[in-house]
Parts: sequence; C-alpha cells; structure tokens
Amino acid sequence: GGHDGDTPVDPLVPLTDTDGDEVRVLVHDGVGTLAAYRTVIPLLDRSGPVVGLAVGADDPYRSEDPAGLLERRAADYTERLLATGHRRFHVVGYCMGGLVALEIARQLTEAGATVASLTIISSYGLPHTIEDDLVLEYVFARLVGADTVALGYPSDAVIARSFEAVLAATPDRVPTGALDALTGDDDLAEAATRFAALRQHPPAQRLAAIAGQADGDDAPELDLTSLYELYRQSMAAVTRHRPTPYAGDITFLRENDDTGFLPWLRRDMTEYWRGLCLGDLSIVDVPGDHFTCLREPHAARVVEVLGDLHTGGPR
Repeated sequence: GGHDGDTPVDPLVPLTDTDGDEVRVLVHDGVGTLAAYRTVIPLLDRSGPVVGLAVGADDPYRSEDPAGLLERRAADYTERLLATGHRRFHVVGYCMGGLVALEIARQLTEAGATVASLTIISSYGLPHTIEDDLVLEYVFARLVGADTVALGYPSDAVIARSFEAVLAATPDRVPTGALDALTGDDDLAEAATRFAALRQHPPAQRLAAIAGQADGDDAPELDLTSLYELYRQSMAAVTRHRPTPYAGDITFLRENDDTGFLPWLRRDMTEYWRGLCLGDLSIVDVPGDHFTCLREPHAARVVEVLGDLHTGGPR
C-alpha cells in the first residue's frame, strides 16, 4: 500500500477484482511487501480473485515487540480477511510469509471459515539467532537482487562453509564478529578478511552500497533503509516464533536448487513442515532456488501449481 499522511494503510491490497465465492490470499515476506510475487500476480487472474497482505509505510510493525509478532499479525490479517465477507480462502505464503500464512489458516479455520488450500513456498522457521548485522545485510542484499560479491562478500560456497564453521561452535546463534575470526584454511581465511574489511564501513554506507547494487525490479522505488529495518524486525520475529502444528493439509512448494550459502536449507525446510502438518503434506518441487523460484523463468511452474490447487486440478 501507499502512504497518505497519517492515515493508517490497510494491509489488505486487492490485486484483482474480488468478486467471487472464494479468494486467494498472498502473504508478504520478511520485507513486508508483495514484490516477491510481482512475476506471479499478473498470471493469477484466471483462477479467481486475489488479495495481498502487505506492511504499510506508517505501520507500527518495525517498533513492535518481535516476540509473538507473527501471531498478532495473523490475527489482524484474519480479522480483515473475514471482514471482506468471503468465507473460502486459498492462503499462500512465501519465505517468512509461509509462517504467517500457517497462522492465518489456523485462525480462519477457528473462526468458522474454510481454508480451501494452504500453500507454503520456500519457507522455514530459522533455528539460529543472527546477531551479526553483516550476515543480516548479506541476506537482505540477496532478497533485493544485489550482487553480493561486488559488495565485498565471499562467494556463496565460501559463505556456506563459513556459516557451517560458526554454527559448529555456536549452534543456536551467529555471534557478531565470529566470521571475522575464522581460520583453518584459505577459504575461511578469505572470508574472515572480507568480513573484517566490510565491518570497517559504517552501516549506513554499507546499506547505501546495497541500494546501489539492488535490482530495480526487486526494490522498486522503495526506501531501502526503511525496508531493511522492517526486514531486521521480521528476522527477530522469526527466530522467536514457536509455531503450533496445523490440523489441515499443506502443499509445500520446495525449490529444486540448493540455496548456495545455506546448502542444508532444502532438507531442513522439508523436515520443518513435516513436523508441523498434522493433515496431508504434499511436497511439490519447483525450479529455482529460494531467491529465484518466484522469478522468471521459474514463476510459470509455481503459477501452474497454484492454478491447479485453486481450481481442483492436477499438480
């Protein structure tokens, strides 16, 4: 949504004509926008009405207590969805949006509405607290389509080895400065040098560099500083989130390709949703990695799966 003076922005964004018995709901990811779905949205018209949930410019999201934030958001979104008068919903969530989508589906069901389908796309509850701003900035840079090697970060493969080394020492967190102190072989030494060099620059300068590298399509006319604050808050909320198993069915769209800097992510995601789904968990592999599965040329397959789910066809 836009920003109009002091008028609160409604998080519910109609993306198509919303006449119809049932509605498809796209839940924002960790940066609070619907930008991740931009390739998908124009292709979804044919299966019925679509609404999006997004965090508005003047939303208090950034200053709320991150503990319980995802459940509180889901309660607000559920209330707004029910206020539309619709009673059948197809709920879709990508990345952090998958965790919120699960809560929305539970609360819609408890309110007597019908969740016709719940689709989770490449989503995971992070088991480690990321204390290091450089790591948060790295993932944020990837989310907005920036070239992280050009920003001074190591390659994905070296980052993956670096994270594994740090988490071997501190499995529940990535402490500030731990990556700067890595030793053991040339790759880890290179990572340490690069992280130490990046840390010499003030955070505002690093964020400006990310903005300069960002893909305009990924962050269209957005204030990247504000977006980063929102993303940081989302990451804090995700690490504090303790989901409750869901009694319904879930379709989990799992990316085919490993996400380079987190090679274990695909396996861990699958186990995570197996543990949460008390109904039938359908796993559908889709092309791309975590960052590209909703982009061209891969988005068409995701839309095909969603279209089948939302019209009762084959997957």
